Amino acid sequence: TRLSHKMDARTNNSRKKIIQSGLKLFIQNEDSTLVDVAKRAEVGRATVYHQFKHKEALQEEIALYCLDRFDEVNMSVENKAKDSLDAIRLVFENTLPLYEEFAFLQKFEKMFQKSEKLQVRIQQQDNEIRELIKLAKDEGLLSKHFCVDWGFYFFEGLLYAGYKMSHLDNYSSGKAAHLAFLSFKSGVAS
Repeated sequence: TRLSHKMDARTNNSRKKIIQSGLKLFIQNEDSTLVDVAKRAEVGRATVYHQFKHKEALQEEIALYCLDRFDEVNMSVENKAKDSLDAIRLVFENTLPLYEEFAFLQKFEKMFQKSEKLQVRIQQQDNEIRELIKLAKDEGLLSKHFCVDWGFYFFEGLLYAGYKMSHLDNYSSGKAAHLAFLSFKSGVAS
């Protein structure tokens, strides 16, 4: 069992390196191959092909990794936030530093529409934001003039703008998060 534990750790480490290398490579060049990923990850081609039968399988796994990262960084929002509007601020702050993850998901969005597994995860995350916006409305922190979907798509648009601006040299992700939240408050807060 000691040997199998060591092998599992090596496999997990290789898998993580493959996913992180694939994330960076596919953002740069969507035509990258599994061989390119193996070179970047500094693992053997056989290791990559053993874990991922084809490029699309790796890309789907990278997308799941990106969604996991969004969940990880926002895990403690509920405990840290003073109220639901503050939770929205924290989501902007926590999520905007994840530019690579955002860029990957944007680049391959059409391909991922075919994946039921990814669509379920994306829908779960979208529903969590909608619930947060509904809670802020119910608490009187957001204007009653706007429906939850309006608030959600406004939030999504500001997140997109924040990612784009934080990718420019003169905007830190913190500054972009601050501006996104100010815009959100100005746009839909009561």
